[in-house]
Amino acid sequence: LRDMLRFETVLQRAHRCFNPCTLKRCTALATARCQATMAETTRSTSQVDQTFTPLAVEIKGKAPARSNWEEWMVNLRGEDAWLASPRELSWYTGKAPLPGVCPGVSENGTIHALPMPNLDKVTRKQTQDYFDNSWTMVEVLFAGFRGEEPFYRPPVHGLRHPQIFYYGHTPCLYVNKLRVAGVLKEPVDAYM
Repeated sequence: LRDMLRFETVLQRAHRCFNPCTLKRCTALATARCQATMAETTRSTSQVDQTFTPLAVEIKGKAPARSNWEEWMVNLRGEDAWLASPRELSWYTGKAPLPGVCPGVSENGTIHALPMPNLDKVTRKQTQDYFDNSWTMVEVLFAGFRGEEPFYRPPVHGLRHPQIFYYGHTPCLYVNKLRVAGVLKEPVDAYM
């Protein structure tokens, strides 16, 4: 580094003096030094352990190798090969996003949100359909995550929880609202 700074200083002086001879010699010397450094770097990188995998490279559907450790990574178990591929129907804990099975799924397979029911005249079936539609949409959203890392990685800004925290929000909020409305008398688990 010191040599490179010295070459830069000499080059700057040569440019100021407009001495073509000195400029040519310094440029040739700097070029030779740069080529030698590049050759040395190439040699040393060819001797690096070839088993190292950069963060962005994946191997046969496995999670990428890590070059650093963060606290949240304690939740990662490395059992995410099944999360790296499209979800099977067993992924869905509610109704699968299939036409005729889940409300709001059209014949071509697209899912859309049902309109909010009129709470003055809502029926049990409308409430159930609205919940099934909402929960399936949440699960479809989470089915887009590839691997377990997106579930546990906290956002960069640190102002929100990891996504796994929000996975259970829809059913919890529905149960709480139904309890407040008097439709449900008991919680799902009285000890939680």
